[in-house]
Amino acid sequence: MFFSPALAAVLLAQSALALTPVGHTASGRPMYIAPNGSRGVQVGDDLQLFAPNGTLLHTFANVATGNRSSSTPALTRRGDVNFIEASTPLTRTDTLRAFNTSFVVPPIPATFDSQLLYLNAALLVSGSDSDVPFAEVRAVLQYGANALQGGSYWSIGTQLELIPDGGIVAIAPSRDFDPLVQPGTEIVTSSTYHDVGDRFFRYLTQFPFIPGSPVLDFSFISPALGAVIGLETVGVVRDSDYPAGDVSFRQTNLTLESGAPEMRWNVSGAGTPSSGGPYLTVDVDGSTNAEFTVHF
Repeated sequence: MFFSPALAAVLLAQSALALTPVGHTASGRPMYIAPNGSRGVQVGDDLQLFAPNGTLLHTFANVATGNRSSSTPALTRRGDVNFIEASTPLTRTDTLRAFNTSFVVPPIPATFDSQLLYLNAALLVSGSDSDVPFAEVRAVLQYGANALQGGSYWSIGTQLELIPDGGIVAIAPSRDFDPLVQPGTEIVTSSTYHDVGDRFFRYLTQFPFIPGSPVLDFSFISPALGAVIGLETVGVVRDSDYPAGDVSFRQTNLTLESGAPEMRWNVSGAGTPSSGGPYLTVDVDGSTNAEFTVHF
């Protein structure tokens, strides 16, 4: 379920008082919209979301309990999407300071079957006593629709996804900001740690060179557990539902408190060159100027 900009303005006005779902994913997970400038804070096993004026919008109760199955890999997410991704685990003893990447918006797919495509750069976070993620904070390039409207176009956004079966919180852009982006546009995303002098690990996820774009601001009681580059899809029924060509992530840099670590990226999810469909390759490994290609 998606909404026009006019209705979105009404929903955002209402969100100054409380946060209620504006729609649901294909599997029934609730989708929320929060005003730009909202901030989330983990309190115990709860995640509280506050409006820019400090009003409590919503409490996501018991989402960070760490009660996920022990057989679930730490960097594998579950839900109503298909995915291919490159991921790398991080340690609790060396705080992630920054995670940045850039890519170019691909062409519009030749056919539109109400499919959803997400190209994203994300951080995974866990509870205080678990190595299994309960949330993903991400900057996304989204085709097919966004939380405010639907159609055959690309748009940018920032989201928090509760794993594996919770809700999705999308941050609305500023009032006069148009989230639509044209093919050929270079996009830069960043997730950065902000030391606020307390026991929290605060991460801002955003598009730093696009004024007025939505900023995801969440504070957790544990540092980021992992970093992810990838593609998620919903409702693809034919090859022409994908854009033509490839999408390359370039200038991908991951910096810890101790500097640039020695690390490798691990590819998971569906898709291989021989099986058909999208697949992902790590073209340059490591934490400095890493490169990836999503092949359609």
